[in-house]
Amino acid sequence: MADQIMETLTNEEHERLLLMSEHAIAPSLSSAAQAVLDAFMDSPVDAGNYYATRSRQIAAALRVAAEQAAPFSTNLRQNQIHQRLVAIAAELEGADAG
Repeated sequence: MADQIMETLTNEEHERLLLMSEHAIAPSLSSAAQAVLDAFMDSPVDAGNYYATRSRQIAAALRVAAEQAAPFSTNLRQNQIHQRLVAIAAELEGADAG
């Protein structure tokens, strides 16, 4: 059935469908970027509280970004960056409780 539908599409309609199906044409993400996106998307959703949901999603993404970009190590500057990103995430998580 899908083949029959595809046969009836004009070239313009076919191109529009390809553009709408981003996974078909978008380049794959690096493992670090995919981890950040997954953390954002996998965060708990509170259907009644958009602000809390977004705060949690951003906080989760920041925590993973901190780990991807500046994993905890013996490098003092790297640890400061990591700790600052984690502190921002904690602040966002605290803000969604209020």
